[in-house]
Amino acid sequence: MNEHRERFGLCFVFDGMSDLKTPTRLEADVLELKSLRPSDGAPIVIRIKWVQQLAPNNSEVLRLLNTQMRRNLERLGFVQINRHFFDKCAVSAIPQHGLELWRGLVTAIGQHETDVMMVTDTVHKVLRRDSVLDILQHVSALKNYREEAIKRIAGCIVMTPYNNKTYRVDDIDWNKNPLSVFESKEGSKSYLDYYREQYEKCIRDMQQPLLVCRPKEKDIRAGRTDNIYLLPELCVLTGLTDEMRANVSVMRDLAQHTRVEPTKRVQNLLEFIGRINGHAEIRQEMNRWGLVFDDALVSIEGRVLPTERIRQGDRSHRSDPRTADFSRETCDQPLHITVNIQSWLVICPKRDESNTTEFVRTLLSVCPPMGLGLGQPQIVQLEDDRAGNYVRALHDVGASGNLQLAMLVLANNRKDRYDMIKKQACVDLGLHTQVREWEIEQIVTALDVLFPGVEHKLAFVVVTKRISTRFFLQDPRRGYNNPLPGTVVDTEVTRPERYDYFLVSQSVRQGTVAPTHYNVIHDTTGLKPDHMQRLSYKMTHLYFNWPGTIRVPAPCQYAHKLAFLAGQSLHSEHNAKLAPTLFYL
Repeated sequence: MNEHRERFGLCFVFDGMSDLKTPTRLEADVLELKSLRPSDGAPIVIRIKWVQQLAPNNSEVLRLLNTQMRRNLERLGFVQINRHFFDKCAVSAIPQHGLELWRGLVTAIGQHETDVMMVTDTVHKVLRRDSVLDILQHVSALKNYREEAIKRIAGCIVMTPYNNKTYRVDDIDWNKNPLSVFESKEGSKSYLDYYREQYEKCIRDMQQPLLVCRPKEKDIRAGRTDNIYLLPELCVLTGLTDEMRANVSVMRDLAQHTRVEPTKRVQNLLEFIGRINGHAEIRQEMNRWGLVFDDALVSIEGRVLPTERIRQGDRSHRSDPRTADFSRETCDQPLHITVNIQSWLVICPKRDESNTTEFVRTLLSVCPPMGLGLGQPQIVQLEDDRAGNYVRALHDVGASGNLQLAMLVLANNRKDRYDMIKKQACVDLGLHTQVREWEIEQIVTALDVLFPGVEHKLAFVVVTKRISTRFFLQDPRRGYNNPLPGTVVDTEVTRPERYDYFLVSQSVRQGTVAPTHYNVIHDTTGLKPDHMQRLSYKMTHLYFNWPGTIRVPAPCQYAHKLAFLAGQSLHSEHNAKLAPTLFYL
């Protein structure tokens, strides 16, 4: 096919089998081309038949555009790691923590309300600067060296910088080393020779074991059933450990690079588009397809919904329009409905008794202005913070059935201890509830059974918060700002085949605020789009763990909290007594 490029306008997309796409129509509906096979000189006849002209918004054309975009990124020197592309010239070193941060892009071209557009957002990948071999050597002096090594490495994702691929480590083979032999297409070969010949890598440690990566399901379906063996010396770990995530200094230094302010984010996007449009080879190929990127971001009009009135007891007030926060007003006014809590328990380690007592004293002082009746708790001190001690203390006091609230003070967030305590509280003693997820058809069927002969009204909205779309409020004096809470966008960048909209419901103090996408897939309520949007915004105010708005409607956040608790900690049926409570918060 490459021999006949000029017949296709110098560019084409061929799937290697039967599908050929070109930017221009061929000179005949049926075209025969002839070539000679390079291996033996045998004549080859290529018969091409015109089928149809594709519209710009055709799914096949959009797939082609996304493929072309990946080629553009490769020509700019971006490196593909998994599904995203990263700029190897935009690597930020964080030497004090032994980390590197790679900045990359996620792009998606699709048909939107008024035109074909590309959504672009910044992504980051964290890499460790030390190799897996460095970690193995660090724990080599321990008595249970092999167990500790597997504990630290198994399940982790590593990257091999020589080909920028990532692998999940499943095990360590202590019987293999770089001198071990495997069968390749050229015959038997040692790992030492393979990496030297294939990647020009010189291996230093001949005694290091090999990392074992078992094939994934998609690899097995493709016929690749053998394990993959990697040299620890040539692998670096990706991501952060639990210790790093708990380290305030590490997270603060990372945030300086990852939380990009709106003006800087817009600047990065415009620089990227400038690199695309300024690259001669990319521009030439895109011109052949009749494609060009605009030099500016798309400008659209949005609406800011009015601030909500928050009712507490016999008073009401409005949230701050800039932050959608109403914490100050909440703390000194009686709540609408209050609960009198007189029987409650506090369990803490003896060494944390002072801090716990101070916290309880503060809690007792802030409750009365909010109309909450909170009595003195029963405080149980533990000799140590073993999970079994918490469980026994909780069982001894909670078994009476009169307990309204239990507060457990933990020294850290160890998952095994948390899971054990939560299971005791939520399953055995009855401190939880459960959410059932229904398909639209099941909900409609249930409504028909419950309300026979009644025309019920139902809206089913798919809420998505993990999206790449970002909006920026233009400010003539300060460049770009985040949109105000309550900002709605329902034109131009929405999908023409959907009833959808974007809503910015919260504010952020650092970085760029992320909107949430709402897709109404079923609606018999008769609500106007504006009313549906306002209802969505109202529900972001109703998460009881936060005196302000959150990113999604409160029912979605409650469902997430419940599913996370059940999947991560409970692993069994909850106690039915907890059904009326928000136990999962």
